[in-house]
Amino acid sequence: MQKKKTILKIAILGLSLAISTIFSFIEAYYFIKFPGTGTLELHLIPLFVINYLFNEYYGILLATILLTFNFFFIPSNIVSAWSFLLDYVLPTYGVVIWFFFYNLFFKIKLQTISLKSFFNYFWLILVIFLFKWGCNTASGHLFFQVSWLKSLLLNSTYNAVTFIFFLLIYKKVRIIVNNYHEKYY
Repeated sequence: MQKKKTILKIAILGLSLAISTIFSFIEAYYFIKFPGTGTLELHLIPLFVINYLFNEYYGILLATILLTFNFFFIPSNIVSAWSFLLDYVLPTYGVVIWFFFYNLFFKIKLQTISLKSFFNYFWLILVIFLFKWGCNTASGHLFFQVSWLKSLLLNSTYNAVTFIFFLLIYKKVRIIVNNYHEKYY
């Protein structure tokens, strides 16, 4: 049984990496990208689900592989190591770090779909996106010569849309996590 669970986890990680890479290509080629800002962060959805489904260690593994893939295969506006850190590394690992802190205070596994679990999820998503928004805004101003106000407003728009999307998928993510844990734990 343990071998089956390990094979299943590897398969889910591989599928998540493939979906994240496809989302990254879609973000790079099909979404509007303003100078000094990012775009919708759909490639974080599989990373988010992996953190929710397994734990932060698998999230770190997936985040590292995803960052490596994105660095080598996705066209981006990297002007320095610091801009890469603020635009890619900190927001991606920020998901994993905040999940770690979230797990210290709230148990993710096998929660019922309730108002309380939704509010826990809401605060987690809010903190993740405020962190990501701050990193992207600082990068836009410091490395792409965009004013603070313009960087703040442009980064707010796409981060708000992605935040709302993450809130809308809550019920589906919760059902996936509960079904997985009921079947394999």
